Amino acid sequence: MAPELSIPVLWSVDRGPHVAGRLDLYRDRLHLDGGSRNDRRILDVGGGEIAAVRIAREGGERIEGRPVLLVELRGGSVLSVAGLQTLGTLHELAERIEAMTGAG
Repeated sequence: MAPELSIPVLWSVDRGPHVAGRLDLYRDRLHLDGGSRNDRRILDVGGGEIAAVRIAREGGERIEGRPVLLVELRGGSVLSVAGLQTLGTLHELAERIEAMTGAG
């Protein structure tokens, strides 16, 4: 099954080191893939794991100075995603995740 949306991103979990890669949005989940050949990172987040999403613009929340989409997970972790395209891409991603999960 092909993703509904695929974008280049920088991402991190719980404000850890960020990873350059790609976010694929499927009907029922997010799939993140990135890192380097020697340190590849993959993360799958099911729609049911997502508690809330919001765009954050505060200095401490940004990745490399970029606004981020914060995806709060039901287990307490927070996924930070900075788009490498326009800010509108983050807004579109937030809307699609909210539609998929009912989170807001």
